[in-house]
Amino acid sequence: MFDFKKALSFSLLFAFMSMNALAKKSDEQSIRYEYQFPVTQGLANYLLEQVDIFDLGAGVSQKFRLITDNDNFLLGVGGSIGLTKNNFIEGDDKGQTFGLSLEYIASFEAGEVSLKYFTELYSRSVYHKAENAITESLKDPENDRYYTENLIRDTIELEIKKDFENNYYAVIGLSVHHLEDSGMALSIQQGFHELTEFMGHRPYSIVETDLYANEVNGSVAVGKRFIITKSQDLETSVSTEVGYNFSNTEYWRAGFIKTSLDLIRGKSKYSFYVERDSKEYRKFGLTWDYTIHSDSAYEISTYLGIYKQENEYTKQYFDLGYESEIIHEYGLEVKF
Repeated sequence: MFDFKKALSFSLLFAFMSMNALAKKSDEQSIRYEYQFPVTQGLANYLLEQVDIFDLGAGVSQKFRLITDNDNFLLGVGGSIGLTKNNFIEGDDKGQTFGLSLEYIASFEAGEVSLKYFTELYSRSVYHKAENAITESLKDPENDRYYTENLIRDTIELEIKKDFENNYYAVIGLSVHHLEDSGMALSIQQGFHELTEFMGHRPYSIVETDLYANEVNGSVAVGKRFIITKSQDLETSVSTEVGYNFSNTEYWRAGFIKTSLDLIRGKSKYSFYVERDSKEYRKFGLTWDYTIHSDSAYEISTYLGIYKQENEYTKQYFDLGYESEIIHEYGLEVKF
């Protein structure tokens, strides 16, 4: 049987070991951790001592979810069949351009626990002077590939949701982020472009930078789910939560609000959601989950979505004159 308390203790221990490791990366970072880390560590120690507050009851189900997102329609197929680049349907491999997430969700009688890894790529075109070249150029003269500067943000995130009476709930989250100019998302994009050059895709010439940073974030939130209609064939509801984010670099980072309108009909679930915080983060989107197979042993669902978001990275990495583009999502979920 899934031992939730042991899993929670291990996850928090892993997070704080990561924080200690990241704190040693530079003297400047160490000063920040020295000031802020003990406060957060003390809170976590208290939570571990009072771990019964996270009693979620017996396990109900487990599911694995794989989702990829891209600014190009159908992962680039749209451009190959003649779609022109714009900020709604077809992207340009700039700004937020590619992402991949792997998520495990354990559901219980009174809540759920999720563990997620995701990697996302932000790119921009740059002028660069090749070796032996006289002037800077947007293209590498040796292979006729465009130059790009890149930011890859890799994240491991733990989130715990606790349900209460009358459809109220509380959520706590903890995440570790690593930012660099190379990483999994860029490697996947480059490899995919090399394999699909026959479709008109081209790999890029990568301009290296000195980008290297780490961050640990936490969040706390409370919310409520309002059931609008519920029948055998249709259920509609609205969920709203408010909370606060904090991090090792900026202890009281930002307040946030999330709301979603959910509709379940037959094998389909539709969600329209809006998220924003008190700083630069904005996101809204639409998702569609569809169950393609279900029996007593397992359930398989497809996942499609579109969204648009603005954050500190989309504002740094864009070429078309827009701060963000429509991002397309495609995924698969298996539930046991």
